[in-house]
Amino acid sequence: MIQTISNEAVFTAHLYDNGIIDIRWNEKLLFIDIEHLLEVKKAVEQLGGGKRMRLFFFTHDFIQTTPQAQELAATEKYTEFTLAVAVLVNSMALRLAMNFFMRLHRPFVPSKGFDSREKAHEWLLSVPD
Repeated sequence: MIQTISNEAVFTAHLYDNGIIDIRWNEKLLFIDIEHLLEVKKAVEQLGGGKRMRLFFFTHDFIQTTPQAQELAATEKYTEFTLAVAVLVNSMALRLAMNFFMRLHRPFVPSKGFDSREKAHEWLLSVPD
């Protein structure tokens, strides 16, 4: 691990030597809103030095994203420091939610759900710069 940025009430972001940023939402956070996404964007910009980065999001079963945050997450402006997004979807509820989100709001960057961190990192590293 190279560097960490944390807002413990919302998320922790770790930059690793391979250039991937792992972002873990706080287990007590039930709703991801615009303000949370903007904090993550700022952390990604800082950790990546303004470059487009590969992101891996850890989720948990009870977390939801507000409609406004869903719209923002799929925009070019929000993803200006993002090269690709992988999301841990280790339950049927999360898989359904992600599939619904991807149909409703076409992501601006390559985005995909995975059932393991290892598979997600492998895919992220295959995405060209």
